[in-house]
Amino acid sequence: FDAEYGKFSGAVMNTITKSGTNGIHGSAFEFLRNDKFDARGFFDPIDQPKAELRRNQFGYAVGGPFWKNKLFWFTDYQGTREVRGASTGSVTVPTADQRSGTFTPADFADSSGNPLLVDSQPCPGGATCGLNWADTLSNRLGYTVTNGEPYGAIQVPDPSQPSGFRLDPCASTAQCVFPNATIPSTAFAKPAVAILPYIPIGDGNGNFADASQRNKIKDDKAGQRVDFINKMTGDWSFYYHFDDSNNFNALDASVPGFSSVTVARAQQFVLNNNKTHGASAVNQFRLSFFRTATHTDEPTSSFAKLSDLGFATGPGTLGIIPSGPPGFPQTVPPIYFNNFSLGVNTLTTFQPNNTWHVSDTFSKARGRHTLKFGGEFRYLQINERNTCAPNGDFTFDGSITGSDFADFLLGASQNYNQCSQQFLDSRSRYAGAFAEDTYKVKPNVTLNLGVRWEVSMPWYDTQGKIETIVPGLQSTQFPTAPLGWVVPGDPGIPSTLAPTRYNDFSPRLGIAYSPGFKDGIAAKIFGGPGKSSIRASYGIYYTSIEDLNLFYEVGDAPFGLYWVSPNPVNFDQPFQEVANGMSETQRFPFVLPKPGSPANKTLDYSIYLPISYSPGYDIHNRPPYAEHYNLSIQRELSKSTVLTLAYVGTQGHKLISQYDANPGDFALCLQLNQLNATPACGRNGENQTYTLSPGVPAPAKAFTTPCPTGTPAGSTCIAGTRDHLGPDFSQNNSFTANIANSSYSAGQITVERKAADFTFLAAYTFSKAMDNSSGFGQWVNFLNPRLSRSLSAYDITHNFVVSYIWAVPFERAFGNLPKRLTQGWSLNGVTRLSGGLPVGLSQGGDYSLVGGGNTDVPNIVGKVVTQNPRKDGPNGANTYFLPDAFASGPNGGFGNANRQFFHGPGINITDFGISKRTMIREAIGFEIRAEFFNLFNHANFSNPHGNFNNTDTFGIVTSTRSFGDTGSGLREGQISAKFTW
Repeated sequence: FDAEYGKFSGAVMNTITKSGTNGIHGSAFEFLRNDKFDARGFFDPIDQPKAELRRNQFGYAVGGPFWKNKLFWFTDYQGTREVRGASTGSVTVPTADQRSGTFTPADFADSSGNPLLVDSQPCPGGATCGLNWADTLSNRLGYTVTNGEPYGAIQVPDPSQPSGFRLDPCASTAQCVFPNATIPSTAFAKPAVAILPYIPIGDGNGNFADASQRNKIKDDKAGQRVDFINKMTGDWSFYYHFDDSNNFNALDASVPGFSSVTVARAQQFVLNNNKTHGASAVNQFRLSFFRTATHTDEPTSSFAKLSDLGFATGPGTLGIIPSGPPGFPQTVPPIYFNNFSLGVNTLTTFQPNNTWHVSDTFSKARGRHTLKFGGEFRYLQINERNTCAPNGDFTFDGSITGSDFADFLLGASQNYNQCSQQFLDSRSRYAGAFAEDTYKVKPNVTLNLGVRWEVSMPWYDTQGKIETIVPGLQSTQFPTAPLGWVVPGDPGIPSTLAPTRYNDFSPRLGIAYSPGFKDGIAAKIFGGPGKSSIRASYGIYYTSIEDLNLFYEVGDAPFGLYWVSPNPVNFDQPFQEVANGMSETQRFPFVLPKPGSPANKTLDYSIYLPISYSPGYDIHNRPPYAEHYNLSIQRELSKSTVLTLAYVGTQGHKLISQYDANPGDFALCLQLNQLNATPACGRNGENQTYTLSPGVPAPAKAFTTPCPTGTPAGSTCIAGTRDHLGPDFSQNNSFTANIANSSYSAGQITVERKAADFTFLAAYTFSKAMDNSSGFGQWVNFLNPRLSRSLSAYDITHNFVVSYIWAVPFERAFGNLPKRLTQGWSLNGVTRLSGGLPVGLSQGGDYSLVGGGNTDVPNIVGKVVTQNPRKDGPNGANTYFLPDAFASGPNGGFGNANRQFFHGPGINITDFGISKRTMIREAIGFEIRAEFFNLFNHANFSNPHGNFNNTDTFGIVTSTRSFGDTGSGLREGQISAKFTW
């Protein structure tokens, strides 16, 4: 797009609303969808009724004059009422045996076949501790459990196995904690017993699917436009839009029983003035205001007292003290397993946003030049009031026993998260100005030259309630904060965290040339004068940074408490660690400090430590930008058919992404093992305390800490392996910076035919997109961002789309019938055939020894074999790729597989419709339509699961793609009627 538009490096859409005329004209419509027209979802159980669908869209649009030729009105309304069956797809849940405590030896081993061992540790020096893990299990089981004892699997030599051994269950408590790989019910944690009924029962293999849930939508939107025509002041228009919605989500988790509602209201006011100045100049002025107010994911089910669920709660406990606003309900906390989740959404948000926008554009034609100048200004407000994990949330991933569900039954949670209420009052300003000249050099050559200047202020909070990481800088606003954790007002830290740039200029260049060859080979190629055109363009486009520097900073220390346990904790008392029984101290209720208060100088920062899951924002960040360039050749093949060949390229620079600001140091971990530290340093040990024997010096990069009670005199204790920021910071402290880049190249072929009887547009694109981060959630490797470069998550190599409309000539075949019956029939459709999106690969379990796992990938050890997802594979039904091409990544390093290097299932979909338009009399008509989305009911599969550690689902497809508002993406029918006058 030309220099008039900016702020974004992608597409810009301008919507033109209808205006009234001297006559009263309008339309009324009704669109109906019903499951009677639909197909069953591919993964929906056949023994259950088809997913319900009742959808009605109805409304009107009508306009006319208040004062002919002077003042006009136009109004419209659309209502939507929908009840749609919600399908879980295929979900892997615990089997009946697992629910009763019966497992297999493989469940108690890691992905390399090594049995998991009891990790029980002494109480750290100066800490308050309860029972350690071995004593806890001993009390429940009635027999002694010791540190280092296998849970339920032992290795037995077996030359027939590639590894040289097999896993067997143990026969007695002298060999392992759970003989026969069975956990007695006496060992179950109280919350696990109480929450178990909320987990659905699957088939014999643990597969579960349900399509009986009902999502509901109620939406009402209306618009009103008034136009005033006046030669002296110009033409004025005023537009107001209103949209109220209420969306009920029946599946707030991956299994039924957890629902929420989102309520929203949007309003827009637009004032526009177009004033002509003579025959060659026009000025356009626009003033607008846009407001949204959204309340997301308010719980509507699974209400339960935490005490009734087996949790310790209330003051003086290490249990859960709810941290929501007054009146916020207690519910089943969100619980995340490897293959499914339960509980309502962790985050409930109330967010009223306001945007003011003013722009003015002046254009003038002068000879062969058309000059255009203008500018715009935006003021943006985002106000957030978040209720974050008010009843806590838990993650069970198998890091304790090897099985996520065994961890759940025993009540050993990998981590616990709870937040205080989060408050954000963010603001930003944007200004842009441009100048361009469309210069007709010759009748067949046109140049478009332009430049745009943009100033995009980074977002700031009105009270400075944000923070960031600057290693080595001590906060002066909060002197008790850890070194490197700073806020606005500290030395060198502006209110916007990063500076506002005033030198972002964007050149825009375009050229259009129509070859005028009249004879020779060139005339044959280009078809003669006026039959072809060649266009080329280049431009730089800046993107205003979204409110990322604040959205991800909100609610973090000291302006909120986002607590994530640094080590595994007990399910019933989530402020007590599993291994040593150490109290992490109760952190709630939380009192928000007032920005600028003198009391901040002596604030007790210990309640925030260690800081986890709290991002930093690079104070040197700048707006990302993209270079767009293209070349196209368009050739008229006939009076109704045009062929276009094009090349399109894009380079994205200084894109915003994240990397780990405080990873574990795998080299330090291996060094500690060489020094015979206890316990041995290994996976998930970044926050562990390690003891070196008397006389053994600490490694140079290590942070020391007081030793546990009973440690031999002269010993040195090491505070984990996170040596970038130190022990006051824990896991998943991301750093947001301009570290990503992208590229896109595409060849395009388009054929378009426009004729009275048959019109079609066919387009084929062959493209490749590469990047080292396809979005803010895809972290970049902290050691070297180039290690993350791969296919973009949006890469589609082949994409073919054809749309078509055939005006069926029934009047020719049935000329003796009334024209109202034979005229106005048409068939139309859109068919898309394309390749799939790249499969994202990851590996949990912390094999890299850096913690977090956001950039861990497995090793690739063979050719990736893909197949039709309707087939079975080693991991079960609906296998897309065979898992034997991958192996676990190395300990203390990253796997050699690329994060995205092969594509998932492709797309094959046809939407088709038939319509009949009948003219009752002049200017009065009636149209009926019947349409089918995915007419041939082709199952377009979503990408398979790519987490190597989830062996039950690795390579497996468990859902189908949805397109637009068609739910599961399977065939969906719609009939409609429209009356116009």
